[in-house]
Amino acid sequence: MKNIYKEMHTITPIVLNLILIVIALLTKELIILFGVFIFNIIIFKSSENMDKFRSSFVYFIPFFIIAVLINSIFITEGNTVIFTILKKDFTLETIIYSLIFSFKLLLVIHIFINLDIMLDSDRTLSYFSKNMPKTTLVMLIGLKFFPTMKDRLHSLKEIYSIRGVNFEGNKLVDKIKGYIPLFSILLESSLEGAFDIGEAAYIRGFLSGKRSIYDKQNLIKNDYILLVQGTITFLVFIIDKVWNKADVIFGLGSAATSILIILLGISTFMLNFRRER
Repeated sequence: MKNIYKEMHTITPIVLNLILIVIALLTKELIILFGVFIFNIIIFKSSENMDKFRSSFVYFIPFFIIAVLINSIFITEGNTVIFTILKKDFTLETIIYSLIFSFKLLLVIHIFINLDIMLDSDRTLSYFSKNMPKTTLVMLIGLKFFPTMKDRLHSLKEIYSIRGVNFEGNKLVDKIKGYIPLFSILLESSLEGAFDIGEAAYIRGFLSGKRSIYDKQNLIKNDYILLVQGTITFLVFIIDKVWNKADVIFGLGSAATSILIILLGISTFMLNFRRER
């Protein structure tokens, strides 16, 4: 089955995933985080990307271990001591907090992978080129220059190594002296490349008139449904957070937010699956 989410309007997945990122970062309640987790599973499973879902857990374990160590060293709160290492107590509260913090990072990683799954790069570029042509051009030039500069630096380093320049000196000062001529040439060639791109864009009439597009994207009924549903979910979350300032484990508002997030994931799959059929 092909990826059915690539046909969505560019704005729809961006708004939905942005809402989920804000919710995941602002809450500490596991029931809401669990709702975001289920949403991610629905997207991964329906797009046949469970391998990416499983590989993301490689980052979760190191994050969790580092969070436990940092919290145990700098935070002394907590009453339930589980074990002691080097006269430092590791409490249950610290481990739970570290688990929630690491879980939130895992969810953010999942959401960014969801964006990659749900967005078509060509359609996204076309959409933002029409609405923000200058910004899009600058971003494209920047993205193009990074790999170009990396390759250019590698080739220059090989040339200067043949000429006898030592880049592996014992002292930091020697290494810096060896790299100075490389960066000078790299800066000069990068500026020349930027001027060449600017001249080419000027000759082709870039930004001289209204930009034509070949793939005009229109919001359809399914997009409006998902955007409204996502907005309602976010408003329920904000109202619950303002109304219940005290942290609760299983509040009514938290349960409602979690259910709405799961329903949003189901709707995202069902509406796009129906569009494919």
